[in-house]
Amino acid sequence: MKHLICAGLLIVTLAHPSTAQTLTCTGTEPFWSLTFDKAKITFSEAGGATRALTSVAPLTAQNRNADTVRVYQTSDKGKPVEIVIRAADGNSCSDGMGDTKYPYSAVIIRGKNVIDGCCKK
Repeated sequence: MKHLICAGLLIVTLAHPSTAQTLTCTGTEPFWSLTFDKAKITFSEAGGATRALTSVAPLTAQNRNADTVRVYQTSDKGKPVEIVIRAADGNSCSDGMGDTKYPYSAVIIRGKNVIDGCCKK
């Protein structure tokens, strides 16, 4: 019963606007984007269609808030996808294309493919 209550609280927290503002992540070489908007996750790659990933509540590190690190264990067309969003020290994440620094870094693992990038609210 405790697990059901905790899972329900995570879903409520994810959907609450004050703690789950829109988060947009992008990466280069290859170019991709990922958007978290309340309980919806969308992913797109350059030259590919935008796809909705299975919506899930994030896992958070023990004794840390969701802005420190969160992990989404989701799927794309039935294949597992793991997304790790982590606070970047001093807004230090760089997309490698310009001088803009982002407050979060992102790593997306799809099978044996790993891509990374940066995120902002």
